[in-house]
Order: sequence, then structure tokens, then C-alpha cells
Amino acid sequence: MKKILIIEDDDTIADVIYKILTKEGFEVIKAEDGLIGVQSAITHIPDLIICDIMMPNLDGYGVLNQIRKTPATETIPLIFLTAKAAKIDLRKGMELGADDYLTKPFTRDDLLRAVNARIQKKISLQQHYTNEFKEKENKINYLLHYDSLTKLPNHLALRKYFNQVVAHYKQTNLNSEDQPSKIVPVFYINLDRFSKIKESLGYDLGNLLLKAVAERLTLCMGKGKIIAYLNSDEFAMTMAPIEQKRIAINFAEHILRTLSPPFLMNKQEVFVDLSIGIALYPRDGKNLDTLLGNAKKATERAKQQGSNNYEFYSAVFNRASYDQLTLETDLRYALERDEIKVYYQPQVSIQTGLIVGAEALIRWHHPKRRILSPDKFIPLAKETGLIKPLSEWVLHTAATQIQAWQNAGFGSLNIAVNFSWGQLHQLDVNQRLVRMLIDMDFDFKYLELDVNESVLEDHTQMAIRVLNTLNELGIQIALDDFGTGYSSLSLLQHFPFKVIKIDRIFIQNINSNYTNRAITSSIISLAHKLKLKAIAKGVETTAELNILQEEKCDEYQGYLFSHPLTPIQFEHLLKTGKTVISH
Repeated sequence: MKKILIIEDDDTIADVIYKILTKEGFEVIKAEDGLIGVQSAITHIPDLIICDIMMPNLDGYGVLNQIRKTPATETIPLIFLTAKAAKIDLRKGMELGADDYLTKPFTRDDLLRAVNARIQKKISLQQHYTNEFKEKENKINYLLHYDSLTKLPNHLALRKYFNQVVAHYKQTNLNSEDQPSKIVPVFYINLDRFSKIKESLGYDLGNLLLKAVAERLTLCMGKGKIIAYLNSDEFAMTMAPIEQKRIAINFAEHILRTLSPPFLMNKQEVFVDLSIGIALYPRDGKNLDTLLGNAKKATERAKQQGSNNYEFYSAVFNRASYDQLTLETDLRYALERDEIKVYYQPQVSIQTGLIVGAEALIRWHHPKRRILSPDKFIPLAKETGLIKPLSEWVLHTAATQIQAWQNAGFGSLNIAVNFSWGQLHQLDVNQRLVRMLIDMDFDFKYLELDVNESVLEDHTQMAIRVLNTLNELGIQIALDDFGTGYSSLSLLQHFPFKVIKIDRIFIQNINSNYTNRAITSSIISLAHKLKLKAIAKGVETTAELNILQEEKCDEYQGYLFSHPLTPIQFEHLLKTGKTVISH
């Protein structure tokens, strides 16, 4: 049911309009003056506003001005009611953004004709914007899931397909006792010495050779199979569940035969050798990243046997070392020994070049291994359950530090902290987080929680409940590393994000890499259409920053401005007032 707001101080006219529109099936809201009308528009968000021009307190022109300045109501069509028909009055309203006029007195047909025309036009515009959004979504989806050179699916598309295969595998219970056991093979294909071949051929011919290799590999594909291009000399593929290991062997041998004939490049024959590693789900891993890692280890073993060989992964390739066990023990004592430190990387306004916040990043000052970055110990913390106390300590430390800088007069700085699945999974996470911040007297609006989409994919309903509650308190929720997972766009529809953080892989060389620039531009445009802030991560060159300014990105962080800093170093940066502005 379409909703119409009537702003009219004459009760008789308002009642007449109300009765006519109600009989036609519209939901009608009345407001007796301009001030009440503006508030009603913001509260109810009607599909159409009918407003008298001559009213006390706030006239129709004032109402229209307020409506058009407010983001929530700026696109609502408005029809003026007026007893005046002078062209100058009509022109004034249209210049302010009115959509139509009804001159008093008017007939029932006049009213309905004007209302239906505006409603229909709004429906058409909404359909246009829906189609435009869908077109952009499809474009971003393609850019995110396909390699621009080889035209093959990429890692994200491979993951999506693999997850679908595994989901079907689980639903059909293929490993039950009354059915034959099946396996899902994952192949890792490495082109041996390919970088040297490309170097000899030159950039252009090297790319043509890569495309030719991709085309031959595509010929190997059939129903139930997908091949993806991973990077410069690596491909991966998987297939629907098979009953026998021999099928995977036959397919690996088929790939080797297909690529064995020479490629003719600039009248010169070029031979491409390869090695293939194979890992089997569920024996060798339960997710794609684990299986690809294990298949890659098998590829290395295949290379040791000479080119053009294949090898299956074996658990003996991946036995836990004594060194890893020692690291786990050290990590359990790292917090109480004050070895974990929080560093701060500035978040910078692209428009002003000034620091507006910081992302909290941790480093482990190991007594024997020196400084360890998070990628060396965070996976271990997740595996052992230490991620929960570690994450809470980081949040408390970072919030305390940013509060101290605010109190010292350095402005309204925001602090961004990673929000892990270990925290999200705790049933009382909201209460504990809120209680901690209240005890600190910390203003919620200065806290940004960064959530990686991989955290959300398998736990959607719980995540929605937790993040919605935190969002209602004023805490900003950011989708971190946007685009590095296959469900980014769907996540935007369900979660209360206020910020999108664009991953470094899309920012890198955007001044010379058309695909990266196209993806980055589309992400920024999408963020702004959804009223979200876009932050670029990993900005390292002025050329990259210049492009981000052209694309109207909001903020950035990266080595161009500063490495992650200790609190003392960060405070020194605040005192110096350092800026980096693109030009």
C-alpha cells in the first residue's frame, strides 16, 4: 500500500483529499503545518507528499527545502497545492525541486491524475535504479570472480564452486554405510620455470602464452569440473565427487598430455612443463584453503621427481614440528609477560590529508624470535582458543589509548579493532563488550569493529543478531578486506555495515592496472550509493592515492603515510600534524 503525506493547514481541504485518496486504497497521513509535516516525512518516509504553499510557521517552500536537504527524504516526490497560479510562483517551486502543482480549487480527477502520475514515475525510477544496481552488481561480480587476462575463474569462484560441491556432498550423506564412499579431488597445477620463459619471450608474448595455456586447460574441463587461475604460473581445479582415486589419476594424466605439445609463439616452438599436486576431501582437509595448501605441497614433491609428474598429498608432508609446539607454549604466556604490543596505523582523510583515526594492530615481541607479525601467531591463537582473551585485551588497550589522545586534545579520533569469530561466538559478547566500554566511560561512536566476511559466512544468523545490537549502540561495523570472499555483496544486504574496507590486492597499482582500478571504482561507487564510508587499505604510492582521490574514496591507510607505530611514535605524528594530500 502506497503511503501519502498531506501537509495542509486548512482542515476542510485536508479532509477532502484524505477521503478521496483513502477510497483509492492509499495509506494517508495528515500534518496540520509545515514543521509537523517535515517531522512526519522523516518519521514515516511516505511515497508522495502533497503540501500547501501558504502555511504559518513554515511555508511550503520551507518544507520543500528541508525535505530536499534530508538524505532520508530527498528523493520523495512532492506536489504543491496553491491558490496562486502565477508563472513566477510555479517557477520558484520547480526550481526548489517540486515535482508538480495542483491549483485550488481542483477536481477529484485532477488530484488522482497528479498523484498517480507521480507514483508511477517513482516506481519507474526505482526500477531504473534497481536495474542499474543489478548491472553494477553483475559487473563487480565478474571482476571479482574472473581473471581479466585468461578469462578463467579465479580463487574466489573456485571456492564458491567447491563449497557448493561440499554442501551437496554433506546433504546427500555420501559417506554413510549404505552408500559407497566418495572423494572430492583438488588439483594444484604449477607451470615449471614459466617465469623464465615469459622473461625470454617478453611481456606481450608471455601473456599470449599464458592465455594459450589457459585455453588448453579449459579443453580438459567438462561437466562437474572447474579450473581457476591463481597467479602468474599457478592454476587449480576441482570436480564433483568421484568414487575411485583412479579417476583423479586419469584426469591428471589427461592434463599432462593436453599440455605436452609445443606452443607456437612468434614462429618459435615453446614447450611448457608442469607439475600437479592432488589433495582429497575429506581426508586431506575440510576446506579449500587447507586442501590447496596440501595439494601445493604435493606439487613440490612431484617437482622433485622431474617435470610433468603428479603426486598425491600424504600426511607425512605436514607433521607438526617441535618448533610449532614451542611457539604455542610461548604464546600462552605472552600476555602475562607483556610481550604483546599494540601498534597504531593512521587512518587518513583523503580530502584533508589529516589523521582521523587509527587501526589497532598487534605485534609479538618474542624474547628469542624478535618481533613477530600477526600472520605468524594469530592462526595459532585461533587454533588454541587464545584468540578470545587476546582480542579483548587488544580492544581494551586500544580504546584506553585513543581515549587518552582525545583527552590530550588531539581531536575526535576513531579506533578500529578487528572483531574475531572467537568473540562473535561468545553468547555474552554484547554484555561484556558494552560493560567494558561503559566502565571506561568510552563513547561508542568512536569505536569501529572490523569484521572479515569469512567470519560471517557460516554463522550468519548469530552474527546478524550480535552486530545489529552493537550497531544500535552507535558502534560502527566495518566489512574488512571487501571483495576477498565470494559473498561480499550479499553480506551488504543483511548486516549493519557503516564502512567498507577495500583490500590491498585491489589498490595495488590501480594507476596502471585497469582491472584493479575498475574493481576499486565500482566498490567505492557501491559504498556511496549505500551511504557507506569507503576506506582503502595498503596505499603505498602517491599515484595510488591520486586515483583514490579521483574516485572520491573517503579515507586510506598504508605505508605512503605511515607504517604501524608505537603509541609514542603515533603521538609524535599527531603533534607534528603530518599530512599527505594527493595532487
